[in-house]
Amino acid sequence: MSSSETISSLLSDPNYDHRICGMHSAVAQMIRKEHKEKTDQQDEAGAYTTLATNLKRRLHSVYPDITVGVLVGSAFKSYYLNADRDDLVIVNFLSDTLDIDSKQMTFVHRSFPPERLEKIFAILYKHNFMLA
Repeated sequence: MSSSETISSLLSDPNYDHRICGMHSAVAQMIRKEHKEKTDQQDEAGAYTTLATNLKRRLHSVYPDITVGVLVGSAFKSYYLNADRDDLVIVNFLSDTLDIDSKQMTFVHRSFPPERLEKIFAILYKHNFMLA
């Protein structure tokens, strides 16, 4: 999945339902810190990999068979892409200079029954994924 196709293509894709919520402040602060202090892509990916691993662990504790993608960036550019177009759940963390303006966009494939789809949204809603 390329940076240029991420948000707009997912928002317009009829196969995905989505929810937008505020990002947990610990996650928002980590993303800003990592992006500001980055020295190279490898260093930056370390904390983002932890974020992605913790998110997947949380979702897989309830639904181990779900494929999960994670994107991290701003409204203009994603700087961490760990998602494929066929992932059933994709979480996009949109960072801003203020915690309150940082958003978490969660996309869930509509192949799930409605009650499972809503439970996935609830599991991921504004969670602190910096905690293991």
